[in-house]
Amino acid sequence: MYFPGSVTFTIADSQGNVLLKDVDTLIGKGCRENIRLFSISNQQSDAQLRIHSGRLQYHFDIMHEMHTT
Repeated sequence: MYFPGSVTFTIADSQGNVLLKDVDTLIGKGCRENIRLFSISNQQSDAQLRIHSGRLQYHFDIMHEMHTT
């Protein structure tokens, strides 16, 4: 995937804890809340598309579930 206007990305565990620590300043409270809600239930989460403010501008988060083996 390619998102030319994207600012950052991160990876979180199944409890919503951000695993990439060097992006802390770009992953704000609203983003972290979206990640947490998505981790609880990615099927019925209100985090699916929620516009919120950020350090740079209003935005929305794109999240996708990933599995490792």
